[in-house]
Amino acid sequence: MKAKVSAWGNRIYRILDQELSRLDYVILGVLYVFLFLSFTFPDVIVTGNRSFIMQSYPLAFYRKAQEIAGNGANYLPSTFWLYAAWNLPLRLLHCVPDFADAYSFSLVRTVWYRLLPLIFFAVSARSVRKIALRLGMDQVKAKLCQYLFLAFPCTIFSQFIFSQYDIFTVCMMLLGYEAWLKEENRGFVFWFGLAITFKYQALVYFVLLLVYRHKQIFRIIWNVILVAVPAALEVLIYYHDEAFISQVFGFNAISYTGGSFQLGGLTSVTPFLVCVIALMIFAYVKPYEANQAARYSVFLMNGVNFAFYGLAVFNPQWLLIAVPFQVFGIMMNKKAKFLLLLEDLFIVAFYILTVNYYLSVDQWTLGFMVWHDAIMSTGHGWPVTMSDIYLFTDTTFLFTIVFSILGSFFWLSHPRYQQEDCSVVEPDTRLNVRLGLWISVLAWAVPAYLCLMAMLR
Repeated sequence: MKAKVSAWGNRIYRILDQELSRLDYVILGVLYVFLFLSFTFPDVIVTGNRSFIMQSYPLAFYRKAQEIAGNGANYLPSTFWLYAAWNLPLRLLHCVPDFADAYSFSLVRTVWYRLLPLIFFAVSARSVRKIALRLGMDQVKAKLCQYLFLAFPCTIFSQFIFSQYDIFTVCMMLLGYEAWLKEENRGFVFWFGLAITFKYQALVYFVLLLVYRHKQIFRIIWNVILVAVPAALEVLIYYHDEAFISQVFGFNAISYTGGSFQLGGLTSVTPFLVCVIALMIFAYVKPYEANQAARYSVFLMNGVNFAFYGLAVFNPQWLLIAVPFQVFGIMMNKKAKFLLLLEDLFIVAFYILTVNYYLSVDQWTLGFMVWHDAIMSTGHGWPVTMSDIYLFTDTTFLFTIVFSILGSFFWLSHPRYQQEDCSVVEPDTRLNVRLGLWISVLAWAVPAYLCLMAMLR
């Protein structure tokens, strides 16, 4: 009996650790469709709906959004311009939302809104594979690296469960990073300049790569000015609008990095700034060597990931910005299996933290796609929540796990822990890539659907 069980175990292991096949992509596609139709957070609905106001009042958008919808828009106009263009077919088909209701729901519109980020997701996946080749991986491993990006637990959550549009930033950062690896400064500045107009975090990644390669202060300053041009132009277009000033600058994104604690000195210190300054100093004093640049860039980018998501306040979907550099760090690491197992622990802790810390980022993600009408028609709240099912509610303990694992990814991405030959696939890598995909899907979908069954019973 024991030998039979062992034989079955070895057979399952061989299946799960075999080369990628078409079946892997079919399974991934089926899971994508299931998650796409089941889950979303309403931010994408609000942004998509507001973009129709941008179509009607392009130069008075922020004022009209505040007057008509009752609440404003906190982003620079890039996101709304993109959606305004994307939604032109809906306007031609007269599928226009009620401007006064920012959360006006239509399944057709919501599906359409969510298709736009998927285009950027596909371009991002293509960039990941091309970058993997430049990082020293061969074609086989670059394909596996791309698949890990597609199936990575934080990708699954941010892109297919929360389903916002941070992939706009990720896509442009990847194109900029690819240009940096190719030593194409114009492309590097151009793509990061666009990325900054969607999410300001991209500026820190840009400056760190800039400082690592170029040690001349005036050259650094000049490139920082250039990369800020797209955002500056957008500000100039709407600077006359008081609603723009109050909504975009009033959002005060910098406050997310402002947490501090007392060490016994003159005042308290801000850990985020300590980390970023230390990374900048390291990047400046570390000699730039072309044959080591790719390796150290992955290390530095994971350092920025740790600063933003370990030492600053963040919204859960923003973790998508960290994913590409985590994926590169894992695939280049001598202990890829260990890091993939850490990511599995991370996503479970992060899910439990999310439903207990963030408002309505829980079973309510089922309420804005195909289950919308069924849930709203019940007329009552959730009898069981995902927090009830997870049982554990200690957010301090959970964030400590998140913090520790993000710190470990940063530390272990240092070149001393990277492979000499990055074309080698470490043992059990494929098995753990597949395992992480299923954990990330089931750990959210099962408790969410148990909540739905309890509500509709």
